[in-house]
Amino acid sequence: AFPAFTFHQGDIPILENPRVSLHIILSFAWVGFFYLVNLDITFSIWFFFVLFKLERALFASLGIAGNEVLSAYEGGGAETDITHQATGAAIVFVLFILWSARHHLKDVARKAWSAGFSDIDDSEELMSYRKAVIGFLAGLVFFFFWLWRTGVPVIVIPIVLFVGLCWYIFITRVVTGAGVASARGPLVPEFFVISGFGTGVLGAKGIVALNFTLVWQGEMRQFAMIACSNALKLAERIRGPKGRLLWGMMIALAATFISGVWMIMTKTHEHGALNLFNINWVGVHGWQLLPPVMAEMPGPYMRGWLFTALGAIAQFFLVWAQYSWSWWPLHPIGFAIGTGF
Repeated sequence: AFPAFTFHQGDIPILENPRVSLHIILSFAWVGFFYLVNLDITFSIWFFFVLFKLERALFASLGIAGNEVLSAYEGGGAETDITHQATGAAIVFVLFILWSARHHLKDVARKAWSAGFSDIDDSEELMSYRKAVIGFLAGLVFFFFWLWRTGVPVIVIPIVLFVGLCWYIFITRVVTGAGVASARGPLVPEFFVISGFGTGVLGAKGIVALNFTLVWQGEMRQFAMIACSNALKLAERIRGPKGRLLWGMMIALAATFISGVWMIMTKTHEHGALNLFNINWVGVHGWQLLPPVMAEMPGPYMRGWLFTALGAIAQFFLVWAQYSWSWWPLHPIGFAIGTGF
């Protein structure tokens, strides 16, 4: 007979606070993933995760935790303070990525404008830079029009798109660059607007319209950009154009969409959607928080901006320290994802 083995090894309360504890769980999948990740990144994730746990426990014990209610992805109380810190850190991280790539992005724009520009070669890319830029701009126009027609105020749409794009870049960079298995944005764009600018800029119609966007801005841990980036990294070893790879990806996405819709419709018809936990939760969890929000119609949450600024300042220092001191042990990615999302 095999001896009994439990993956959950117990909980360690932080500062004798039973509501905040370290959950000791053995996961062979995560052991395998982190075996391949750089040591400074794994140490930084662990360090900041414990640090944020201490911050939560300290705020809860002193009675100074925030009382803001965000979406089902962020929790409440002291969790929201950490969420805003991570939001500021993630935005600074993305802006640093874009700043580091500014010369390449400038060349891409020039190549897209003038096909004869020879300082950069796109012959071995997935598509030409001109097609990529046109597709990106067309996508932005489509999303802008779609959000506007569903009821989102025009003044809010650039904020939603900016935050959403930041999270897509952030998650892709974290998963492909740091080697972690998954990640998602610290704060869904809908509640970034509600928390940062108040419900007055949205109105009841705008709040309901934005809630429909949770299908693509809520659960970001599995989306095509990550898989595409990993595939392109492997494809770099194969010389020549990658056009056929693009068509293969499109066929895979279409097959996944069709089979997924068929599976959902079949199973919900057989068993009832309310009896299928994941489908039921994904379908209703975003709407459960709307009644209190629409009843109170809160204004901007200034405490959130304070912690967002603190997170941005801390992340800026970590980025500067990593590139200034060769001995610096803490990686900026650890601070951005150390909240555990």
